[in-house]
Amino acid sequence: MVMDKEARMLRFPYATDVAVPESVGPIDRLVLRVESHAGVGGGLNEIRLRKR
Repeated sequence: MVMDKEARMLRFPYATDVAVPESVGPIDRLVLRVESHAGVGGGLNEIRLRKR
């Protein structure tokens, strides 16, 4: 593991960005765990990854 980050997710229509520092280096796998959203558990419809 090279990074462990906790973030509060904003409600729709707002997006939540979590940046991965360049010092982490190349990434070949990402594990994302949504434990709760708006206090009602996981189950998001959409997650987008983008390279900047």
